[in-house]
Amino acid sequence: MSFLFRFVPNIRKKIFKAFRVGLLFGGLGVSFVAVGQVTGQLQVDGPHFKDASGNIVVLRGISLIGVQNLKTERKGAEFIINLLTDSSRGWHAKMLRLPVFPGQYFANPARYVQNHLQPTVDLCVAKKLYCIIDWHYIDSPYKRLGETKSFWADMAARYKDNPYILFEIFNEPVTAASGSQAEWDKWKGFAQEIVDLIRQTARKNIILVGGPHYSQHMRGAVSNPVTGKNIAYVAHIYPGGYYPLANKRSGNSADYWEYNAGVVADQFPVVVTEWGFGSDAYNETKGELATFGLPFKAWAESRNLSWTSWVADYAWYPVMFKRDYSPTEFGKFVREWLEQGS
Repeated sequence: MSFLFRFVPNIRKKIFKAFRVGLLFGGLGVSFVAVGQVTGQLQVDGPHFKDASGNIVVLRGISLIGVQNLKTERKGAEFIINLLTDSSRGWHAKMLRLPVFPGQYFANPARYVQNHLQPTVDLCVAKKLYCIIDWHYIDSPYKRLGETKSFWADMAARYKDNPYILFEIFNEPVTAASGSQAEWDKWKGFAQEIVDLIRQTARKNIILVGGPHYSQHMRGAVSNPVTGKNIAYVAHIYPGGYYPLANKRSGNSADYWEYNAGVVADQFPVVVTEWGFGSDAYNETKGELATFGLPFKAWAESRNLSWTSWVADYAWYPVMFKRDYSPTEFGKFVREWLEQGS
């Protein structure tokens, strides 16, 4: 969640979302893949992720807090990853999102990777968890092109041969809120440059592309998609603030989600890499199970969307845990949803 990073001093709050690989249900005449069977390189085929055997795969799980913060402010990456994959406690995350904060990375890139990112990636891969490396900027992408290219050149070289690593190129672009095709086209030019740079080195990794206005306005991808193979799109969905709950015309949440993301999911994989709610959260994430959680689940299931919830923590909002790491209402909702597909 981008807004938490701005509002809370020294704490960047992102909804830790347990990413699970799940089952797709329905009589569509295609092969489906069970949770425990998904390993190795995935590919994009139309609106789906598929494994090497051509089975459709849905990825669902949780976003962690910043990987450096896990070590310096919490019990460490191993503790939280073990918790989120502990089936005896009802947790069945199959993919995790790893936010990399630019200021922490650029303080000393080699040391950051060695001390924070690489150990977290190794823990995920040892458990055969897919993990998203998330370049966690909440800023104008056009001001951050140089830094973004430098980061992805580094990541592409390091993880080009790792089938479990997905690249999320820019967390939340801060752009105009017009939702226009022109705004998408401008953003697409930026995204294409980053994708092309990554593909010079990393030919196969899934690349996740967000969109204008905090990764909300995705509709432009339908008529002007990013060029390349293994490209999927990202949406961030929250109850309020600059993440509007409902389409202003109809008042129906699902109409808004369909208008911005559902139309893209007709043609390409869409991953909701951030979603969440909480009664004690800030304005953008303040919401209830009945009015946000359940409607979002119904819509995401109708679309068989992949997702990671935001965020696996007790202080970054919306919180999934209490300080003793027992789950909040939001955390229980995520856990139960993941368990249904385990």
